[in-house]
Amino acid sequence: MTRNTWGLLGPEFLSGARRTRTLGLASAVRYFNDRAVPGVGGIWYGKQLFLALLGVVVAERAAQQSPKFKTSKIQVANAIEALACWLALKQSDSDPRLRGREKLAGKQAKDFAFSLACKPGFYLTQPMRMQTVQPLLALGFVSAAAERFNLFSSTADGRNFVDAACNGYKPYKHDVVTHLTGWALGDHIDVESKELSDALSPLVAMPVLASQLLQERLQQGNTPDAERRRNAFAWIKIMKPGQDANALASGLIGTNHWHDIEVGAVFLALHDLAISALDAVEVGMGFECSIQDGTKKAATQLQNLKTAAQNFLDYEHTDRKDAVEFCNACVADPKTALQSLVRRDDTVLRLEGEKIKRGPAFLGKLIQASIDNLKTTGDTPVPPSLSHRFRNMYRLNLDLNSQIHEWLQARNQNDGGQNEQE
Repeated sequence: MTRNTWGLLGPEFLSGARRTRTLGLASAVRYFNDRAVPGVGGIWYGKQLFLALLGVVVAERAAQQSPKFKTSKIQVANAIEALACWLALKQSDSDPRLRGREKLAGKQAKDFAFSLACKPGFYLTQPMRMQTVQPLLALGFVSAAAERFNLFSSTADGRNFVDAACNGYKPYKHDVVTHLTGWALGDHIDVESKELSDALSPLVAMPVLASQLLQERLQQGNTPDAERRRNAFAWIKIMKPGQDANALASGLIGTNHWHDIEVGAVFLALHDLAISALDAVEVGMGFECSIQDGTKKAATQLQNLKTAAQNFLDYEHTDRKDAVEFCNACVADPKTALQSLVRRDDTVLRLEGEKIKRGPAFLGKLIQASIDNLKTTGDTPVPPSLSHRFRNMYRLNLDLNSQIHEWLQARNQNDGGQNEQE
């Protein structure tokens, strides 16, 4: 596993949520990501935001037109995302912007009656929508008292963004929102229009005006978080392969911001090291092994983890007691450190007294998704040690400038055609 599948960090999750190992530190992960690039969640291309926000707008419109409409905004957004990916999968089944390949395989237009498409289990349990909750609120596209999707209400700016993203598309001679509202109300199941496919497809770039509006929102605001987001976006926009990205940060990233980026990078790297130690124990393990044997199997990984944890502690960053507690356990003797890791895991490996036993997600080998995802950290000029949100911002900038398709093609050629796994 890599940082991309840990807690709230990544744009992709492995199929089988049980394999996602937060080690009880999801809150700390989010904190350090937010200190680096606030308010962008896990988005890396514009249509992720559009599809989720479209779900909010359609749900609102349907409720206005029919008091009997009680389907939640989450269900509407998930159904729209499923429809978008199903339509796009007809053109390509190997693009990382598409989700649900296996789940949607074999489905026909008749299967996309809204009453079916909105049901739990029809689509993924961890759709792209989940990565948009924070940015929809932070960028002012919705209003709500808390970061809960079902509480979201679209704002004028949000509706303007949806209108811009739908501009020019007239499926079945209706605007996109009107057509999808009728679909949600059960008036029709007309879902195979090329106009609708192009409007929704993650593979088709948003209209220029929508991309411009999103860029403006990413760079607006007077709050400290907005300033950090704006500066981070400005930094990645000038990064080029072969250049010293850290040197380019001078004059763009403030001293306190840079300190938080550095400390966060050290902490986030601890996850890879912790997982590598757990993987070393898991690979080839029988039904159980002793703590002593596990410590021997993971000796190198535990030593690397100890060094990195001490590096974090040397920063004397005390804002996150959970992070400090984790690092203190990692710098203890190898046996104590491994016991702490397994106790925190309790998913792939679990601790029973002095024995390490198989957890519900045990495989006994490294999974291919973990190996493939290791390749994704070096595909941008962003320093690989930084929060993956910087890499996502780099990709988002490519998308908003209609360059993401060519970049993805080049990346696939370089890595033998491997894409991020769901």
